[in-house]
Parts: sequence; structure tokens; C-alpha cells
Amino acid sequence: MSEFNVGAKLLGHLIDFDESTPETQGTLERSDDAILLNLTWTDPRSPYARWFWNYSQDSTEDAAPPSRLLFRHGQGTILLVGCTMSSAQGGAWGPSTGIVSAEYAILDVVQDLDYSQVNGLKSVVHGLRAWLGVKSVRSTIKPPADGAPLTATFVAVEGEPIVIGGASNLRLVPTWRAVPNSADDTTTLFDEVVCESSSADLHDWSYFLSDHRAIRDLLLLSSWTMQELTPRAALRLELEPREYGSISQSGSWRKVEPASAEGARDVRAFPRHLVEFADLGPDGISEWIDIRTQFSRAIDPIVSSKLFQHPTIDVNLFLVAMGLEALGYLLALEAGHDEKSANSMRFSQRLTLLADGLGAALPFDVDDWASGTSEAYNSVKHANRAPVDIGQLVLRWNQSVAVFRAWTALRLGVPAEVIARRLEV
Repeated sequence: MSEFNVGAKLLGHLIDFDESTPETQGTLERSDDAILLNLTWTDPRSPYARWFWNYSQDSTEDAAPPSRLLFRHGQGTILLVGCTMSSAQGGAWGPSTGIVSAEYAILDVVQDLDYSQVNGLKSVVHGLRAWLGVKSVRSTIKPPADGAPLTATFVAVEGEPIVIGGASNLRLVPTWRAVPNSADDTTTLFDEVVCESSSADLHDWSYFLSDHRAIRDLLLLSSWTMQELTPRAALRLELEPREYGSISQSGSWRKVEPASAEGARDVRAFPRHLVEFADLGPDGISEWIDIRTQFSRAIDPIVSSKLFQHPTIDVNLFLVAMGLEALGYLLALEAGHDEKSANSMRFSQRLTLLADGLGAALPFDVDDWASGTSEAYNSVKHANRAPVDIGQLVLRWNQSVAVFRAWTALRLGVPAEVIARRLEV
């Protein structure tokens, strides 16, 4: 199996699956946040020039590379998926260079398979294994004695999957992997849990990633720490004719290297959680995925406020309050209001509706929070409102995050007194 780690720079041949296009050489490199293919040509009539410039006056099509490209190098093949034009230098009549960026690199694919749709996806959410409380790697250290050297024994066994089900047949699979590093002659053993989804039908990557992101968002909201999601493997089934005219499907998981991970890892190895796996079990996780879909208009901006890098307090408060505003509207519809009356509710009224029943779970007065947050949000949102002191912005943002996290936990069946105790720690 070939490797394509961060820092790799490979020289190889490019195939675009167009018989009229000759093969060409290029370099493929990977950084922390990008997968880039570099091409060079001297003839303006080169077919690769059309990926970056449209020379024809008769064509209205935008210049663009194919969405998938195959890169063949000395150690194997890499299929690039989600290809777009990144940049180009040169011009119509001289030597030129162009850079194509890819969303994903799929290793060891040798056929022209359209991986823009797949039959399955595996992702790793950092921190999921610790939250579930499972292990695939166990170690035994035997100290030196009677002249015998120090001995370390590692036993790595894939654990029983936790079946969540749903449309994407989600499973949480305890597993392990060993990653050798030839640069410093070391091998790292990873103990982790893989989110695995699969289907007999082809779907866009987002179809499977939506459930994996829901798991990531559950851990993020439960701990209010950054959480990282990394796609690891993709499945693309192929149709194969069999005897007597029947057709079967076969395929294998292919390793995926994304341009970048979604989110980031928190520096804390074991953050405190407001919602624990023991509170939910597999059925509770399935219920959360449904909640994540039903209230996505509310949850998306609140999660985004945590995933942004170094936002100002104004941005933090605005995003969280925007999510609470949407949540209040959706809860009004759920309570029986029609769309017109739900839409006409003031922000403070929506907060009051949201806070109903949360008082016992929160370590502060919810009425004061509702009025103070309404004032702070409107001061940020409207230029004609008097600015609110930054200390109040920070206070109302922290309280609003606590309210939403408490609402989530209560919705998932965690008792109010347990939520209050965990919020105070």
C-alpha cells in the first residue's frame, strides 16, 4: 500500500481518463491543509492549458480541470477527488504552470471509478474512544529482573462494534493501527474508534459524513472543546457479471487522505462531558442524530462558533444567539404555533420559551439571562443600539452556551439535577 503523508512531494504521471489527452508529468504534494497537483506546459495548445484558461471565443464554459484525476508514481497510484483550479501563472503564448487542488486523495485506485459517490465511508473523531470508554490496545510492562531486560507487550484486537443503525448503517468500531515513520525509525500505535457507514446504493460523501459530523458535534457540545473529524477510508462497490447472467457487487475499502481534517484537536486529553455515553447508549446516539437533523438550523451556527479559529467575542455571541433564535422558532412550531406567529415572536420571547423547564439544570437565573442576552445580541446586531460592555458580552455568551448545552442534554434524557452538577464542576 502506498503512503501519502503530510510533507510528501511525489513526482509522477497524470491520467485524466480522456483518451485524447496525452499523459503528462507533474508533482503532487501534501501540506497540513492542502493537496496540490503542480503541472507545467510550454505549448498553449496543450489540453492542460484549458483547465486554467479558456482561449476559445466561441466557448462560454469556464476553465476547470476534471473533478477526478489519477496520479501514478513509483510506489503506487493516487486518485484525486474533488479537483478544482487553484492558481496559474504564465499566459497564452509562453511556458505556464498551473496548480490543481483536491479535496481527497484515495490511495491504490487503479481503475476509472467515480469516487465522487461512494458506498461507504470511515472516519475518526478524536476523543470518541475515550468518551465510549473502550480499548483495542492493551499493554503490559514487565520491569527488569534477574538480568532480564525491560519487556513491553502490546496486544491489539479490534473490539465489538457499537451498532447505531439509521439510514447510513452507522457503526462505531473500536480498532487500532500502526503507523511507521521511516524518517525517525519509529512506529506509533493508535487506539481509536472508527465511525463506519455503508450502503448498497451510491451516495455523495456528505450523505455519510452527516452522521459522522453528528457524532463529532455531540462530543463538541458535551465537552465544549474542539473536536477533529478525519475521513480515513472509502468504499466503492463494483458490478461484476457472474454465471447465468447474475450480477454481484464487490469492492474493498481504500485509504483516504483528506486535504485537511474538519475542526481541530483540543489540548485536553480527557475533557469533562455534560453528556456521557452511559446516559445514552446506542439508542440515545441514534436519537441525537435525529435531533441534529431536526434542529440543524439552530445547531450549525453554535457548532461553527467553536470551530472558528480565534473569533472575537462579538462573533461568538452573534453565532450562538443566532442559533438560539432559530431554536426558539423551531420550538415554537413544535409547541403548536403556526409559522406566522412563531416568526413574529421577539428574540427575548424565544429565549423564554427555550428556557422553560431548564431552571433546575442551570446555575444562574434564566429570566436574567433571557433579558440580558437579548440586550447584548441586539447591541451587536443593530448599529443603532448602544454598545454593551465587553464583560456583559462575555457573560451572556458563556451563559448562552450553557443554556444550549443544558437543553441538548435534557432533550437526550439526562436528568436536570445531573446536568446542574456537571455544569458546576
